[in-house]
Amino acid sequence: TGCYWAAKVDGKVLGIGGPGVPSEEELPSHGPGGMCTMERTAHITGTLYDDKIIADRMVLDPVDAPAAGVHDHRH
Repeated sequence: TGCYWAAKVDGKVLGIGGPGVPSEEELPSHGPGGMCTMERTAHITGTLYDDKIIADRMVLDPVDAPAAGVHDHRH
């Protein structure tokens, strides 16, 4: 439930935190290109720690098309 940064690496979903994660002001999670509305390809550098990624840097590839509709979960 809820929204959080995560990455799928080799079929496994890993939570992402750390100073390299964009703030809500930099990338609104529920905006047209937000991570809560669509999957995006990201390039992440950081450290893998207990099945989490501590990101030093995270760059998202551009959005090909705006998301259709709203996300499919509740807050």
